[in-house]
Amino acid sequence: YTTDQTSESGVLQSVVGTIAIRADNPFVTPDLRTLLNSRPRPNDPFGYYFTSTRIGQVRVKQDYDVYQLLGGAKGDLGGSLRYDIYVSHGETRNDESAFNQVSRSRFNAVVNGVGPDGRADGGRSQCEGGYDPFGFTPTSPSCAAYLTFSTTNRYRFSQTVVQGNLSGELFELPGGPIGFNLGAEYRRNDYRADIDPRNSPTPTAVPGVTTSPEALGSSGALSSGGDIAVREFYGELLLPLLRDRPFFRSLELDLAYRYSDYDRIGGVHTYKASGNWTPFDGVAIRGGYSRAIRAPSLGDLYSPRSGATGIIGLAPDGAGDPCDVRGAARTGQASGVDPAKVVALCVANGVPQNLVGTYRYSGRANAAFRIGNPDLNEETADSYTVGAVFQPDFARALLKRFSFSVDYYNIAVEDAIGYVTSPLALNQCFNLGGLNPTYDPNNYYCQLIKRDSAGVLAYIDEPLFNLGRYQTAGLDF
Repeated sequence: YTTDQTSESGVLQSVVGTIAIRADNPFVTPDLRTLLNSRPRPNDPFGYYFTSTRIGQVRVKQDYDVYQLLGGAKGDLGGSLRYDIYVSHGETRNDESAFNQVSRSRFNAVVNGVGPDGRADGGRSQCEGGYDPFGFTPTSPSCAAYLTFSTTNRYRFSQTVVQGNLSGELFELPGGPIGFNLGAEYRRNDYRADIDPRNSPTPTAVPGVTTSPEALGSSGALSSGGDIAVREFYGELLLPLLRDRPFFRSLELDLAYRYSDYDRIGGVHTYKASGNWTPFDGVAIRGGYSRAIRAPSLGDLYSPRSGATGIIGLAPDGAGDPCDVRGAARTGQASGVDPAKVVALCVANGVPQNLVGTYRYSGRANAAFRIGNPDLNEETADSYTVGAVFQPDFARALLKRFSFSVDYYNIAVEDAIGYVTSPLALNQCFNLGGLNPTYDPNNYYCQLIKRDSAGVLAYIDEPLFNLGRYQTAGLDF
């Protein structure tokens, strides 16, 4: 079957980063002029935070085209043997178009426009009326058309699956015949994100530095794509060991094993063993162990670089940028941290020497970039459970089908996949977590932190990694 879906929505573009505007812009108001003239260098450009409300409403259109094909067969092979095979293929195509986005290059050219006489004209020489960033007068239609443009990002997802199963019964045990299932499966997932090149950062001559995307208010995602395929073989046995014996109303054992060969992470083994014992009617005891894995998904591996917000808190509250003079790393209140070495690392990290003595970062958040990691390994989980179910005879006369269960579980996940968040990068770089005892500026976490010429946090990369361990245990009633 196939489906086509188109949806549209209108949203107002949100506040974006600073735009530099000439101090002699003719639309500067008298009050703003007074403020600009109070600066040590009154003729320098000044920063302006921009919204596109008066230029036009951003309109987003999503087009989806989805199809799936499925075919298979199942039947009996004689006796207890049964088979089931199928093949499926599906694909989703998503075109995401954004209209009335504001062009960064044209907006900068207009607000810093110069007329034939060599004086700033606010863009009047480029479009009718120019653009007044500081008033409430609607922008002329021709100027709005000049300042806006459209982009289209294209996303493609596809999956192919081939699976076959054979099930039946083997020889008899005291509790009944052994049941089995054998199977094999092949899966392949493909992903592609083609970001409109006008809205992607373009690498410059400076390593690790990119220009901003053409659309104001966007983070500048990068095109990405890849695939992951796996071949699996698996089997399961149900062993009815005893039935209708003293203290063994039933006793069953379930064993399963799966081998998965991923083209990205190699071969992995998963397995389980569980048992159910019913000593007499009304009481059942159960428990087991299992080893499970989660291979990194397409999103984990290949999600394109995209903007995010890192929430780091404030230095006076014990969080924030460790280079902030008000923070625990600078004041010596952080346990095991050497303030003098922190200062030296701040300078090496990009805070100017002449500013490090008074440096403050007043924001609670910072710009960040997240991206997939094609070198991820699988997550591995070990789970233990033991429990019981009670359905006592005396309760059946009072409460129809009453039952009570209690289960203990213990689950540990190793190599858990997660983002190296902005607070984590800052803390580990400046040894607040004990992972940079030499205060080395080449430490991995320090390399994620990017500062501007004034030492202020410009952005922090937040990559995906196999970070560590989760463990939980408890009782379910």
